[in-house]
Amino acid sequence: MGNSEKSQNGLPKFESEQGFQDYLEGEFERAGFTAIQEVSPHHSQYRADLLLLHDEFGPIGLELKFLTGGSDAGKAHQQIVRQYAGKKYVGRRVERWAVAPYIHKLHGAEKRHERDRAFQVGKLEALEHFFHRYGIGTLNVHMRPYARLKWGSQKEFMLPAFPMKREIPERNREGYDLERIDDRIDTRLYQR
Repeated sequence: MGNSEKSQNGLPKFESEQGFQDYLEGEFERAGFTAIQEVSPHHSQYRADLLLLHDEFGPIGLELKFLTGGSDAGKAHQQIVRQYAGKKYVGRRVERWAVAPYIHKLHGAEKRHERDRAFQVGKLEALEHFFHRYGIGTLNVHMRPYARLKWGSQKEFMLPAFPMKREIPERNREGYDLERIDDRIDTRLYQR
C-alpha cells in the first residue's frame, strides 16, 4: 500500500497502480464484496484488474488507472469496450463495468494552490462524464470521505462502495435503482 500520508478524505497516497489495487481489494472485502484481482474472461489472455462480487449488486468489473497524464483514460475505455464487457468471469457474465482512476496530483491537492486543485477536480469530473456517457461507471475515491460506484450523477445511478474517513451516510446507502443502472448500461455500453 502507499505510505502513511493520507488526503483529507482518508485516501492513502500510492506510488503504483498495484498499491492502489491492493487497497481497493481490501476496502471492498471489508465492505462485504468478494474482490478478485487480475481475472481473465473465459478463453482470453486479457485480465481485468478487479472483479467485485456482491450478493445484492451482482458482479461488477473494475478497471484501475493510475493516471499521470497521456492516454490512460482512453486505454481504460477501449479495454472495457473491446476486451472485457459482457464476457464471463468465474462462471458469471459481467455486464456492469467501472473505472477507478487514481490521480496522483489530486492526492494532497487540498494543500496546494486552489487553481491547481480546481484543475485536477475538473479533470476528474470530465473523466466521470466521459465514462458515464458510454455506460461505464466510475469509482471516485478522491472527493468524499466514502466511496461510491457511479453510472451517473443522480442518486439512483450510485451504489455504495466502502467508507474511507467516515461511514457511508444512510441516505447514500439507499435510493439506487439497479434496473435503471442496467438500462443505462444496456443503452449506452451495449447499444441494445
